[in-house]
Amino acid sequence: MSSFTLLLAGITVNSIAIAAILLLQNFATFGQSFAIVRWLMGGVESIEYPKIAALAASVIAVAIFAWRRARDWNLLAVGEEWAAARGVATGRALLAGFLAGSFVTAMVTSLTGLSASSA
Repeated sequence: MSSFTLLLAGITVNSIAIAAILLLQNFATFGQSFAIVRWLMGGVESIEYPKIAALAASVIAVAIFAWRRARDWNLLAVGEEWAAARGVATGRALLAGFLAGSFVTAMVTSLTGLSASSA
């Protein structure tokens, strides 16, 4: 699939999602409409310091891991064949990068997502 096709597919899905949200908001009461807008914008509630410390510790751990793997990922940025020719286990490096990014995303989302505003 070309990047152009993927970009257009993303724009199409985004337009459909916005249309669905606007339709729901149209049928909602004033209070429900306010809640929808607040949910879409995200909450601004404060987070306790122990939770921030846990997030910082996990992000620092992943940052150290990423710093140690930076050479492999820099070689992968040129191309998988290039990196493999220079001794990088491309499959493992890609998996490690995806897992590290997913872990940081999960940690941040756990504090700033919907569960944080209802906790």
